[in-house]
Amino acid sequence: MSNPEWLLYEWFVARYHEETYGAKVWPWSIVPESVLVECGFIHDMNTHRLMRIREQSKGVREYGLDAIALDEHGYHGIQAKLWNHTLCANDIGTFFCAMLCLQAKNPKSHGYLYHTTKLQIDLANNLEITPHISAHHLPYKAEAPTKIEKKPTLYPVQERALDALLKYYLEVESTSDSDLSESESITGSECTGAALFQAICGFGKTDVLAFFLQKLQPKCIIIASPLRVLAKQTLQRIKEYLPDYNHLLVDSDAGAVSVHDVKQHSENTLISELLHQKSSSLHKTSMHCF
Repeated sequence: MSNPEWLLYEWFVARYHEETYGAKVWPWSIVPESVLVECGFIHDMNTHRLMRIREQSKGVREYGLDAIALDEHGYHGIQAKLWNHTLCANDIGTFFCAMLCLQAKNPKSHGYLYHTTKLQIDLANNLEITPHISAHHLPYKAEAPTKIEKKPTLYPVQERALDALLKYYLEVESTSDSDLSESESITGSECTGAALFQAICGFGKTDVLAFFLQKLQPKCIIIASPLRVLAKQTLQRIKEYLPDYNHLLVDSDAGAVSVHDVKQHSENTLISELLHQKSSSLHKTSMHCF
């Protein structure tokens, strides 16, 4: 069964916005709930969960936005209208309401209205003097195939974080938090070579670290995680970027591969996922290279 044209237009707009603004874009059907919380769309989790229970739906009900974008200024809202008749203000009331939520969390959040038709004259005039919402006429061009497999790439904001990591580890020049925006930071110790990479939810930290590992090419990579599901998930993700490495999943408690079996693989290039006990001091996923 083929997708409806309005849905194809939403994905078309998402790809256009990515390429035009260098932002990371989630179409509504795949936007993580954590991103909706971080951007301000979900601001009352109790009310949100009750709504989902009442609707008996696994997804988040679409309300005013068709996609969420992330760049160096934060999160932004996208609305896509594949229409033939005139677009009026009362047709996008929920879009304005959703943008109020995003801008309450981040005053720099911008609303992008993409459309294929004429705007009501009053709406067009009002949008021209509204600094945080803009309208963009974007005719729909059908694409075939609609789903394009692309080589993994980083968005500009992620590339900046990658450059900072490489500068730090390769000791080309020291890196300070002033080199980065509020959305990401790197701190570390020159004596130990340890570093802490922090970024907002949905930033794409795993992708940045995967590209970092590609550049660094360490002999052994150990990614430690407090939960089995996170250990397995991270291993599967990193494997996509390092296909020539041997991959090993290790469980310090039970199951998977015994910790004692790691020794026989230590001379090989590998990625090792180490599952720590829940009672340990490890609360988040960490990475070790040597």
